[in-house]
Amino acid sequence: MLVSRKLIRQRLKDCTRAEYLAVTDAAKLSPVQKSVLDLFIVKRLPIAEIAFRLSFCESLVRLRLAEAYDKIPAAIA
Repeated sequence: MLVSRKLIRQRLKDCTRAEYLAVTDAAKLSPVQKSVLDLFIVKRLPIAEIAFRLSFCESLVRLRLAEAYDKIPAAIA
């Protein structure tokens, strides 16, 4: 699973904004997963900064990212 998450993360970073929005909408992410993924992929913030902004611990940010990657359709990979 780890390899596929890395692949999905790289594909999300490489796609256009319209493609990104289409993929994340199709994945039916929770609001928290969406906000964490947006901050990480779109704004390219480090996990520590995301945790600070959302008042989460870093492990929770990593968990939400992993959950979001698992929901992304396999079609993007």
